[in-house]
Amino acid sequence: MYLFIAVATLLVVWLRKGLNYWAERGVVYDKPSLLYGNMGGVGRTQTLRDPFHNFYQKYKHAAPFGGFYLSLRKGVVLFDLDLIKNVLVKVF
Repeated sequence: MYLFIAVATLLVVWLRKGLNYWAERGVVYDKPSLLYGNMGGVGRTQTLRDPFHNFYQKYKHAAPFGGFYLSLRKGVVLFDLDLIKNVLVKVF
């Protein structure tokens, strides 16, 4: 019984730590849901394009990039054209 409680507590702490990644770094982001991240409505009420489009429209003037959660994985959406060019041409 105590082992189950300890494992469940560690799992919740680990999930919360992973979903606070962008907040700890001061990057703009939308608060994710626990298992779906920012993709909660995809497949039911939204297409795959909708969360990215809404995120872009919301933060395009706030920062050069923003943090995004694809389920439990972290991703970046670039807004600034010079930053996009730098990443695609020089860094990549």
